[in-house]
Amino acid sequence: MGIGNRVPGATIFACESQPIVLEGLRAVLEPLEDLRLIGDARSLAEGLNEVGLRSPDIVVVDGGFGSEAILRFLGRLGGVAAEARAVVWAGGAGPLKRRQWIQAGAWAVADRNAPADAFIDSLRQVARGNEVSQPPSCLPATREPRLSQRELEVARLACQGWNNRQISEKLAISKGTVKVHLMHVLEKTGARDRSELAAARIPGGLR
Repeated sequence: MGIGNRVPGATIFACESQPIVLEGLRAVLEPLEDLRLIGDARSLAEGLNEVGLRSPDIVVVDGGFGSEAILRFLGRLGGVAAEARAVVWAGGAGPLKRRQWIQAGAWAVADRNAPADAFIDSLRQVARGNEVSQPPSCLPATREPRLSQRELEVARLACQGWNNRQISEKLAISKGTVKVHLMHVLEKTGARDRSELAAARIPGGLR
């Protein structure tokens, strides 16, 4: 059964190096009916093994493990739990790291310093099958988001209901490149997901 058929009640596994942060995550998730923490690990190696056994819907990955270790983890995740969707939880990650993680398969790069509600919203969006840029880069009301021609092409197709595979085939680019373009589009427009993107006012129109 795919993740889309298991919401509400999406299961979460956390790879988290800090026990106190893990306790906080448990406390935040415990009252929620639609997100359920089913396990945790203090290392990525242990986490990969446990994820393979438990098959969670979402895997939260501590950005403190380091960019290269996270890239290796993301590269192996699909082989042990094909339907698991990774959310890298990092503080102050620069554009290069974010781009690399998204290309490697992360569905979201969430800001570790953001309010708990923003993080929970990111988890819910990923559980619904939406890639997330969180927190969005909120643009002043007087500015129009400047999208490249390729970003506009990807955004238009996404707003028409095309999935990443279909977009990659249509534009003859990789699925990882599609995800990066979408991440940039979400950041530039301030939209949190495809539904909000479809309602955004983009120069030239999206539909």
